[in-house]
Amino acid sequence: MNNLNKSVWVVSPLLIKKCLMALFLAGLSFVSFILLFSMLSKASNEPLTFNPIDVLYGLAFSLGWGLGLSNTTAIVLACFILLIPSAAFFTLGWKVVKKG
Repeated sequence: MNNLNKSVWVVSPLLIKKCLMALFLAGLSFVSFILLFSMLSKASNEPLTFNPIDVLYGLAFSLGWGLGLSNTTAIVLACFILLIPSAAFFTLGWKVVKKG
């Protein structure tokens, strides 16, 4: 019977708060970078839309054309470009709540 009690996970409210804050900041940075790249890649009179795939392929095209990368390499590098700020803001949110 004692072994069953040891297998129960208890999640502290601080851990939940850390996770939610970090995920919120990561999501917010992802959306803001998508909107920024979407705004920079369109004409000034076009409406602003949230289309991550269009932004991903736009970045991949720019990297492939400008740097002479292959299609696969440019798409992978564009994914990293979009995910690195999200990971950085996730880490920032995790550390901010850790100190608080």
